[in-house]
Amino acid sequence: MAALQHGLPVLPEDVLFNIFSRLDKRSHLVSTMLVRRAWYDIAERLQYSDITLKFPLFGELGDGPAVRCMNTLKTRTTAAQAVRHLALSGALTGDSITLLLAALSQTTRLLSLELWVSNYGYESAFRTSWQASCESSRFLPQLSAINTDDAVIATSVARGRPLYALGLPALIEAATFDAVVDSLRSSTAAVTQLRLYIGVHDISTAEGIVRTICRTCPSLTVLSIQLKLPKPEDVNWNTIETFLDGVEPYLSRLHSLRVLSLVLIPDPVDVASRYEERTREMARSVVDRFPQLHRVELRWHGWIVSADEWTPVRRTTLLRLLDVWFYAETRHRLDFTRFVIQANFEGSLK
Repeated sequence: MAALQHGLPVLPEDVLFNIFSRLDKRSHLVSTMLVRRAWYDIAERLQYSDITLKFPLFGELGDGPAVRCMNTLKTRTTAAQAVRHLALSGALTGDSITLLLAALSQTTRLLSLELWVSNYGYESAFRTSWQASCESSRFLPQLSAINTDDAVIATSVARGRPLYALGLPALIEAATFDAVVDSLRSSTAAVTQLRLYIGVHDISTAEGIVRTICRTCPSLTVLSIQLKLPKPEDVNWNTIETFLDGVEPYLSRLHSLRVLSLVLIPDPVDVASRYEERTREMARSVVDRFPQLHRVELRWHGWIVSADEWTPVRRTTLLRLLDVWFYAETRHRLDFTRFVIQANFEGSLK
Protein backbone atom coordinates (compact mmCIF):
# COMPACT_ATOMS: atom_id res chain seq x y z
CA MET A 1 0.00 0.00 0.00
CA ALA A 2 2.83 2.36 0.84
CA ALA A 3 4.20 1.89 -2.62
CA LEU A 4 0.85 2.71 -4.19
CA GLN A 5 0.46 5.81 -2.04
CA HIS A 6 3.72 7.13 -3.39
CA GLY A 7 2.70 6.38 -6.96
CA LEU A 8 5.26 3.59 -7.35
CA PRO A 9 3.47 0.28 -7.90
CA VAL A 10 5.42 -2.86 -7.07
CA LEU A 11 6.35 -4.60 -10.33
CA PRO A 12 8.07 -7.98 -10.74
CA GLU A 13 11.84 -7.73 -11.04
CA ASP A 14 11.91 -9.20 -14.55
CA VAL A 15 9.41 -6.56 -15.72
CA LEU A 16 11.52 -3.75 -14.26
CA PHE A 17 14.63 -5.26 -15.84
CA ASN A 18 12.93 -5.26 -19.24
CA ILE A 19 11.77 -1.66 -18.82
CA PHE A 20 15.16 -0.35 -17.69
CA SER A 21 16.95 -2.20 -20.49
CA ARG A 22 15.14 0.02 -22.99
CA LEU A 23 16.78 3.19 -21.68
CA ASP A 24 19.18 4.61 -24.26
CA LYS A 25 21.64 6.45 -22.00
CA ARG A 26 23.70 5.36 -19.02
CA SER A 27 22.84 8.63 -17.29
CA HIS A 28 19.19 7.54 -17.28
CA LEU A 29 20.18 4.34 -15.53
CA VAL A 30 22.10 6.37 -12.94
CA SER A 31 18.97 8.42 -12.27
CA THR A 32 16.94 5.24 -11.94
CA MET A 33 19.40 3.88 -9.39
CA LEU A 34 18.69 6.85 -7.12
CA VAL A 35 14.91 6.35 -6.96
CA ARG A 36 14.71 3.35 -4.61
CA ARG A 37 16.89 0.51 -3.38
CA ALA A 38 15.13 -2.24 -5.35
CA TRP A 39 15.60 -0.27 -8.53
CA TYR A 40 19.24 0.38 -7.71
CA ASP A 41 20.08 -3.30 -7.73
CA ILE A 42 18.35 -3.92 -11.07
CA ALA A 43 19.82 -0.84 -12.76
CA GLU A 44 23.27 -1.68 -11.43
CA ARG A 45 23.14 -5.10 -13.08
CA LEU A 46 22.27 -3.44 -16.38
CA GLN A 47 24.85 -0.71 -15.90
CA TYR A 48 27.69 -3.19 -15.63
CA SER A 49 26.38 -5.96 -17.88
CA ASP A 50 28.10 -4.69 -21.04
CA ILE A 51 30.86 -2.08 -20.75
CA THR A 52 33.51 -0.54 -22.97
CA LEU A 53 36.47 1.12 -21.27
CA LYS A 54 39.53 2.97 -22.50
CA PHE A 55 42.69 3.55 -20.57
CA PRO A 56 44.68 6.62 -21.67
CA LEU A 57 47.30 5.95 -24.35
CA PHE A 58 49.75 8.44 -22.89
CA GLY A 59 50.30 10.25 -19.63
CA GLU A 60 49.46 9.31 -16.07
CA LEU A 61 46.83 6.71 -15.27
CA GLY A 62 44.97 9.28 -13.20
CA ASP A 63 41.45 8.79 -11.87
CA GLY A 64 39.41 8.69 -15.06
CA PRO A 65 36.18 6.74 -15.65
CA ALA A 66 38.00 3.59 -16.77
CA VAL A 67 40.07 3.48 -13.60
CA ARG A 68 37.10 4.17 -11.37
CA CYS A 69 35.10 1.45 -13.09
CA MET A 70 37.92 -1.07 -12.65
CA ASN A 71 38.15 -0.15 -8.97
CA THR A 72 34.41 -0.67 -8.61
CA LEU A 73 34.63 -4.14 -10.19
CA LYS A 74 37.55 -4.93 -7.91
CA THR A 75 35.76 -3.96 -4.70
CA ARG A 76 32.02 -4.34 -5.35
CA THR A 77 30.94 -7.94 -5.83
CA THR A 78 27.47 -7.22 -7.18
CA ALA A 79 28.89 -5.00 -9.92
CA ALA A 80 31.58 -7.52 -10.86
CA GLN A 81 29.08 -10.39 -10.92
CA ALA A 82 26.86 -8.41 -13.31
CA VAL A 83 29.48 -8.07 -16.06
CA ARG A 84 28.81 -10.27 -19.08
CA HIS A 85 30.70 -8.43 -21.85
CA LEU A 86 33.79 -6.26 -21.40
CA ALA A 87 35.82 -4.38 -24.03
CA LEU A 88 38.98 -2.67 -22.87
CA SER A 89 41.66 -0.81 -24.80
CA GLY A 90 44.51 1.60 -24.16
CA ALA A 91 47.92 1.55 -22.54
CA LEU A 92 48.74 -0.45 -19.43
CA THR A 93 51.37 0.36 -16.83
CA GLY A 94 52.41 -1.55 -13.76
CA ASP A 95 49.57 -0.11 -11.67
CA SER A 96 46.87 -0.60 -14.29
CA ILE A 97 47.99 -4.18 -14.96
CA THR A 98 47.50 -5.00 -11.30
CA LEU A 99 44.15 -3.21 -11.25
CA LEU A 100 42.90 -4.90 -14.42
CA LEU A 101 43.74 -8.42 -13.25
CA ALA A 102 42.26 -7.76 -9.82
CA ALA A 103 39.03 -6.54 -11.43
CA LEU A 104 38.85 -9.45 -13.89
CA SER A 105 39.37 -11.93 -11.07
CA GLN A 106 36.02 -10.77 -9.66
CA THR A 107 34.07 -10.96 -12.95
CA THR A 108 33.41 -14.67 -12.67
CA ARG A 109 30.33 -14.51 -14.94
CA LEU A 110 32.05 -12.73 -17.81
CA LEU A 111 31.11 -14.26 -21.18
CA SER A 112 33.11 -12.20 -23.69
CA LEU A 113 36.27 -10.11 -23.50
CA GLU A 114 37.82 -7.75 -26.02
CA LEU A 115 41.31 -6.78 -24.91
CA TRP A 116 43.40 -4.39 -27.00
CA VAL A 117 46.21 -3.02 -24.90
CA SER A 118 49.60 -1.42 -25.44
CA ASN A 119 52.12 -2.08 -22.73
CA TYR A 120 55.04 0.25 -23.54
CA GLY A 121 57.71 -1.81 -21.82
CA TYR A 122 55.38 -3.83 -19.60
CA GLU A 123 54.71 -6.64 -22.10
CA SER A 124 56.65 -9.26 -20.17
CA ALA A 125 55.15 -8.30 -16.81
CA PHE A 126 51.61 -8.30 -18.17
CA ARG A 127 51.94 -11.63 -19.97
CA THR A 128 53.52 -13.28 -16.93
CA SER A 129 50.77 -12.00 -14.63
CA TRP A 130 48.06 -12.92 -17.14
CA GLN A 131 49.35 -16.46 -17.55
CA ALA A 132 49.57 -16.87 -13.78
CA SER A 133 45.98 -15.69 -13.39
CA CYS A 134 44.76 -18.09 -16.09
CA GLU A 135 46.22 -21.02 -14.17
CA SER A 136 43.42 -20.60 -11.65
CA SER A 137 40.11 -22.26 -12.52
CA ARG A 138 38.37 -19.38 -10.71
CA PHE A 139 39.69 -16.79 -13.17
CA LEU A 140 37.10 -16.06 -15.90
CA PRO A 141 35.57 -19.55 -15.54
CA GLN A 142 32.65 -18.87 -17.91
CA LEU A 143 34.53 -16.99 -20.64
CA SER A 144 33.25 -18.19 -24.01
CA ALA A 145 34.55 -15.53 -26.43
CA ILE A 146 37.72 -13.45 -26.67
CA ASN A 147 39.06 -10.99 -29.23
CA THR A 148 42.59 -9.69 -28.68
CA ASP A 149 45.76 -8.59 -30.45
CA ASP A 150 48.00 -10.72 -28.22
CA ALA A 151 48.36 -14.45 -28.88
CA VAL A 152 49.65 -15.11 -25.35
CA ILE A 153 46.44 -13.67 -23.90
CA ALA A 154 44.34 -15.85 -26.20
CA THR A 155 46.20 -19.11 -25.76
CA SER A 156 46.48 -18.80 -21.98
CA VAL A 157 42.78 -18.23 -21.40
CA ALA A 158 41.50 -20.80 -23.92
CA ARG A 159 42.72 -23.77 -21.91
CA GLY A 160 40.17 -25.26 -19.58
CA ARG A 161 37.40 -22.75 -20.34
CA PRO A 162 34.25 -23.04 -22.49
CA LEU A 163 35.74 -20.86 -25.23
CA TYR A 164 33.87 -21.20 -28.51
CA ALA A 165 34.75 -17.88 -30.23
CA LEU A 166 38.33 -16.70 -30.73
CA GLY A 167 39.40 -13.56 -32.57
CA LEU A 168 43.13 -13.00 -33.07
CA PRO A 169 43.46 -10.53 -35.97
CA ALA A 170 47.05 -9.49 -35.26
CA LEU A 171 49.64 -11.14 -37.55
CA ILE A 172 51.10 -14.34 -36.10
CA GLU A 173 53.68 -16.76 -37.46
CA ALA A 174 53.48 -20.52 -37.88
CA ALA A 175 54.94 -21.37 -34.46
CA THR A 176 52.40 -19.15 -32.74
CA PHE A 177 49.63 -20.69 -34.83
CA ASP A 178 50.62 -24.12 -33.49
CA ALA A 179 50.28 -22.79 -29.92
CA VAL A 180 46.86 -21.33 -30.72
CA VAL A 181 45.63 -24.64 -32.15
CA ASP A 182 46.99 -26.52 -29.14
CA SER A 183 45.11 -24.20 -26.77
CA LEU A 184 41.85 -24.62 -28.71
CA ARG A 185 42.12 -28.37 -28.29
CA SER A 186 42.10 -27.72 -24.54
CA SER A 187 38.91 -25.66 -24.60
CA THR A 188 36.01 -27.35 -22.84
CA ALA A 189 33.61 -26.24 -25.60
CA ALA A 190 33.52 -26.89 -29.33
CA VAL A 191 35.02 -23.91 -31.17
CA THR A 192 32.43 -22.49 -33.56
CA GLN A 193 33.89 -19.06 -34.45
CA LEU A 194 37.52 -18.48 -35.40
CA ARG A 195 39.37 -15.44 -36.74
CA LEU A 196 43.12 -15.56 -37.52
CA TYR A 197 45.78 -13.67 -39.48
CA ILE A 198 48.82 -15.83 -40.23
CA GLY A 199 52.09 -15.35 -42.06
CA VAL A 200 52.95 -18.24 -44.43
CA HIS A 201 55.87 -19.05 -46.72
CA ASP A 202 53.91 -20.39 -49.69
CA ILE A 203 50.53 -21.63 -50.86
CA SER A 204 51.28 -25.17 -49.72
CA THR A 205 51.79 -23.88 -46.18
CA ALA A 206 48.57 -21.87 -46.43
CA GLU A 207 46.64 -24.99 -47.43
CA GLY A 208 48.20 -26.84 -44.49
CA ILE A 209 46.98 -24.12 -42.12
CA VAL A 210 43.41 -24.54 -43.35
CA ARG A 211 43.70 -28.33 -43.10
CA THR A 212 44.82 -28.06 -39.46
CA ILE A 213 42.01 -25.64 -38.60
CA CYS A 214 39.36 -27.89 -40.13
CA ARG A 215 40.66 -30.96 -38.34
CA THR A 216 40.93 -29.16 -34.99
CA CYS A 217 37.63 -27.27 -35.15
CA PRO A 218 35.12 -29.40 -37.11
CA SER A 219 32.16 -27.55 -35.56
CA LEU A 220 33.03 -24.16 -37.04
CA THR A 221 30.12 -22.02 -38.19
CA VAL A 222 32.22 -18.88 -38.78
CA LEU A 223 35.74 -18.91 -40.21
CA SER A 224 37.66 -15.74 -41.04
CA ILE A 225 41.27 -16.27 -42.03
CA GLN A 226 43.88 -14.04 -43.62
CA LEU A 227 47.07 -15.60 -44.96
CA LYS A 228 50.01 -13.34 -45.74
CA LEU A 229 52.62 -14.47 -48.26
CA PRO A 230 56.08 -12.87 -48.43
CA LYS A 231 56.05 -11.05 -51.81
CA PRO A 232 53.47 -9.29 -54.04
CA GLU A 233 54.21 -11.66 -56.90
CA ASP A 234 53.23 -14.61 -54.68
CA VAL A 235 49.52 -13.85 -55.19
CA ASN A 236 47.60 -13.59 -58.45
CA TRP A 237 44.19 -14.77 -59.61
CA ASN A 238 45.51 -18.21 -60.48
CA THR A 239 47.08 -18.46 -57.02
CA ILE A 240 43.73 -17.79 -55.37
CA GLU A 241 41.95 -20.34 -57.57
CA THR A 242 44.63 -22.94 -56.84
CA PHE A 243 44.30 -22.23 -53.13
CA LEU A 244 40.51 -22.60 -53.21
CA ASP A 245 40.86 -25.91 -55.06
CA GLY A 246 43.44 -27.08 -52.53
CA VAL A 247 41.39 -26.31 -49.42
CA GLU A 248 38.08 -27.64 -50.76
CA PRO A 249 38.52 -31.15 -49.28
CA TYR A 250 39.20 -29.67 -45.83
CA LEU A 251 36.42 -27.09 -45.83
CA SER A 252 33.98 -29.77 -46.96
CA ARG A 253 34.36 -31.30 -43.48
CA LEU A 254 32.84 -28.22 -41.89
CA HIS A 255 29.19 -29.19 -42.31
CA SER A 256 27.99 -26.37 -40.01
CA LEU A 257 29.97 -23.61 -41.74
CA ARG A 258 27.75 -20.63 -42.58
CA VAL A 259 30.16 -17.69 -42.78
CA LEU A 260 33.48 -17.85 -44.63
CA SER A 261 36.07 -15.12 -45.16
CA LEU A 262 39.25 -16.14 -46.99
CA VAL A 263 41.92 -13.55 -47.80
CA LEU A 264 45.33 -13.97 -49.39
CA ILE A 265 47.74 -11.07 -48.92
CA PRO A 266 49.18 -9.24 -50.88
CA ASP A 267 46.25 -8.45 -53.13
CA PRO A 268 46.54 -9.58 -56.78
CA VAL A 269 47.17 -6.90 -59.39
CA ASP A 270 44.60 -6.81 -62.19
CA VAL A 271 45.60 -4.69 -65.18
CA ALA A 272 42.03 -4.77 -66.45
CA SER A 273 40.71 -3.68 -63.02
CA ARG A 274 38.13 -6.46 -62.95
CA TYR A 275 38.55 -6.88 -59.22
CA GLU A 276 34.92 -7.13 -58.13
CA GLU A 277 33.89 -9.17 -61.19
CA ARG A 278 36.67 -11.73 -60.76
CA THR A 279 36.11 -11.92 -57.01
CA ARG A 280 32.39 -12.53 -57.46
CA GLU A 281 33.10 -15.32 -59.93
CA MET A 282 35.31 -16.99 -57.33
CA ALA A 283 32.75 -16.42 -54.60
CA ARG A 284 30.08 -18.12 -56.72
CA SER A 285 32.44 -21.04 -57.19
CA VAL A 286 32.88 -21.26 -53.40
CA VAL A 287 29.12 -21.20 -52.78
CA ASP A 288 28.59 -23.84 -55.47
CA ARG A 289 31.00 -26.08 -53.55
CA PHE A 290 29.57 -25.23 -50.13
CA PRO A 291 25.89 -24.37 -50.63
CA GLN A 292 25.26 -24.11 -46.88
CA LEU A 293 27.13 -20.78 -46.80
CA HIS A 294 25.02 -17.67 -46.32
CA ARG A 295 27.92 -15.21 -46.21
CA VAL A 296 31.13 -15.37 -48.23
CA GLU A 297 34.00 -12.89 -48.40
CA LEU A 298 37.07 -12.96 -50.64
CA ARG A 299 39.63 -10.18 -50.93
CA TRP A 300 37.82 -6.83 -50.43
CA HIS A 301 34.37 -8.05 -51.40
CA GLY A 302 31.68 -10.02 -49.65
CA TRP A 303 28.07 -11.08 -50.14
CA ILE A 304 25.12 -12.27 -48.07
CA VAL A 305 23.66 -15.21 -49.98
CA SER A 306 19.96 -16.00 -49.84
CA ALA A 307 18.74 -18.40 -52.51
CA ASP A 308 19.73 -16.67 -55.77
CA GLU A 309 19.93 -13.22 -54.20
CA TRP A 310 23.39 -11.85 -53.46
CA THR A 311 23.53 -8.73 -51.28
CA PRO A 312 26.92 -6.99 -51.07
CA VAL A 313 28.54 -6.69 -47.64
CA ARG A 314 29.53 -3.12 -46.85
CA ARG A 315 33.29 -2.60 -46.99
CA THR A 316 33.25 -1.21 -43.46
CA THR A 317 31.85 -4.47 -42.09
CA LEU A 318 34.12 -6.97 -43.85
CA LEU A 319 35.47 -9.55 -41.43
CA ARG A 320 39.06 -8.92 -42.55
CA LEU A 321 38.99 -5.49 -40.92
CA LEU A 322 40.80 -5.17 -37.62
CA ASP A 323 37.88 -3.69 -35.72
CA VAL A 324 35.19 -6.07 -37.01
CA TRP A 325 34.52 -9.15 -34.89
CA PHE A 326 31.60 -11.33 -35.96
CA TYR A 327 30.73 -12.34 -32.41
CA ALA A 328 30.43 -8.72 -31.25
CA GLU A 329 28.62 -7.63 -34.41
CA THR A 330 25.91 -10.26 -34.11
CA ARG A 331 25.26 -10.61 -30.37
CA HIS A 332 22.39 -8.71 -28.76
CA ARG A 333 23.35 -5.30 -27.41
CA LEU A 334 21.33 -2.75 -25.50
CA ASP A 335 21.33 0.79 -26.89
CA PHE A 336 23.26 2.38 -24.03
CA THR A 337 26.08 -0.18 -24.26
CA ARG A 338 27.22 0.88 -27.73
CA PHE A 339 29.19 3.85 -26.44
CA VAL A 340 32.47 4.15 -24.59
CA ILE A 341 31.87 5.03 -20.96
CA GLN A 342 32.27 8.74 -20.31
CA ALA A 343 31.88 10.99 -17.30
CA ASN A 344 28.12 10.43 -17.14
CA PHE A 345 28.89 6.96 -15.80
CA GLU A 346 30.47 8.41 -12.64
CA GLY A 347 27.25 8.23 -10.64
CA SER A 348 27.51 4.45 -10.42
CA LEU A 349 31.22 4.30 -9.79
CA LYS A 350 31.24 5.60 -6.24
